[in-house]
Amino acid sequence: MCCATNEHRTEVLKHECLHIAFSHLTMFDHLSDKEIRNICFDIEVNSYLNRAKLPGKPVFHDSFPNLGLEPKKGTSYYYENY
Repeated sequence: MCCATNEHRTEVLKHECLHIAFSHLTMFDHLSDKEIRNICFDIEVNSYLNRAKLPGKPVFHDSFPNLGLEPKKGTSYYYENY
């Protein structure tokens, strides 16, 4: 099970709600590479969450140190700099 604790479940719910809040459901047309787009969506959303409470291996801006990504910059920034 991906969300073994209530803390994990709560953080995953926040994660999914932030995808909606950041309009990720409407950004599919101008971000053509699906895999990179989804990584960038998650980098943006996870910037606002507690990494210790997220289950699994979530991605963050610093998950790719060779790219020098900055936190809380938005999906378009991450997509352009990925």
